[in-house]
Amino acid sequence: MSAPDGKPFPSEISISEIEAGGQKLYTAIVRDITERKRTEQALQQSEEKYRALFQNAQVGMYRSRLDGSAILAVNRKYCEIYGFSEVEMLGNPSTIHWAHTEDREQMESELRKAGSLQDYEVDIITKSGEVRTCSLSAQIYIEQDYLEGSIIDITERKRVEAQLAERHATLNAILESTATPVFSLDRGYRYTSFNSAMLLL
Repeated sequence: MSAPDGKPFPSEISISEIEAGGQKLYTAIVRDITERKRTEQALQQSEEKYRALFQNAQVGMYRSRLDGSAILAVNRKYCEIYGFSEVEMLGNPSTIHWAHTEDREQMESELRKAGSLQDYEVDIITKSGEVRTCSLSAQIYIEQDYLEGSIIDITERKRVEAQLAERHATLNAILESTATPVFSLDRGYRYTSFNSAMLLL
């Protein structure tokens, strides 16, 4: 349709047929739906932006049924962490990807109490059967019967932390076994660490 100034505008037309004096007459009602179209377009753009952010996020993002009976949405990073394609994951239980069933039950219990969780460490099983450690965050939506959140693979970080802890323990054992006093000071010349031999001085 066109406005009086000749500019077209989106519209809806309802046509009704009536009989009057033995003749068929038609009535038409024209509605200007410009604002509705603008709203729909803005909503579509917003959804497209959300989908782009969701898919391109550098952390795994997901939505699943509260009881873990079905995965409802995943992004590329989530699939990369688990090694499955999106098609392989959607609609299937999320519970089968947990290395320890009791951890999933514990997480759900804590979620129901707190409503959300941050940096919850879990062990997951990838498509290849490898067990990896991840940090999971989640938000619960009880009325809608789903939870959503993010997941980060921290396997390598945990491995490095364990190696550093082991080296630290080994170094401490060596220092404690020597009869030579060993110590360290901060810039104010205060002791920050020392071995047992220092106590014998």
